[in-house]
Amino acid sequence: MATTSYGSPYVSGSDLVAGWPAASLSVANAIDAAGYYIGRGINAQTASYTGVLTDAGKTVTMTVATSNTFTVPLNATVAYPTGTRINILNLGAGACTVTATGGVTISGTIAALAQNGAAAIVKTGTDTWSYIASGGGKVLQIVNAQASAPVSNSTSTPVDTGLTATITPSSASNKILVTVAQSGLGKTTNNTSVGVKLLRGATSILNPFELAATTASDTTVTTGAGCATFLDSPSTTSATTYKTQCWSSQNNAVVNVQSNGSYSTITLMEISA
Repeated sequence: MATTSYGSPYVSGSDLVAGWPAASLSVANAIDAAGYYIGRGINAQTASYTGVLTDAGKTVTMTVATSNTFTVPLNATVAYPTGTRINILNLGAGACTVTATGGVTISGTIAALAQNGAAAIVKTGTDTWSYIASGGGKVLQIVNAQASAPVSNSTSTPVDTGLTATITPSSASNKILVTVAQSGLGKTTNNTSVGVKLLRGATSILNPFELAATTASDTTVTTGAGCATFLDSPSTTSATTYKTQCWSSQNNAVVNVQSNGSYSTITLMEISA
């Protein structure tokens, strides 16, 4: 083996026969020692997985139908050089979460990766890593529903309007953007107004978002549609139902939604953290 002026070994002509195997190993070890891994490319996984040394510099894809984990091992088990970066890309329907073996610290806000979500981890010390999110604010899924059946209520007790939609967030840290257009608001008897509110399950989250004022007694009035947009934080990965309810503010006159079969709509969008 010969060396450069900086002391790096390289294969010279006299090494090409008898010395080639040892020379080749020396060069490979020198590359490894410098941290220049040749492990580029993809390591495809189909179940929860713990990183190995050859993952350094690679993208590990997770294609799993249910919730799964990518686990960062202890340095004593897998001695990644400081500065190592590993990319994680979730291709499966199940949310993937980066986790740390006991004794390993990962700094940063870790969020479960939804399908097609990505993140990276960078080794900053012996057993310390930093989590790099791929960026939030992306729309991960959209659910839309309509209702057209007329609903009436003559009391101040809210009743369901029939407008409802359900979404299952992929991460508890994600938000749900709710957009509602409640159509056909009005009244048919006495002087009152129609109230409408938005609920997550049984919890009122926007109350009221519309109070359609009316005029004299026994006059039928339809005011059109009431619209609202609300950014909710359900903090769950369970199926979550959003709906609207309506009531008569005076508790003695009939109010309506979806009058004459007009369509109301609700749209739910999951926004990544």
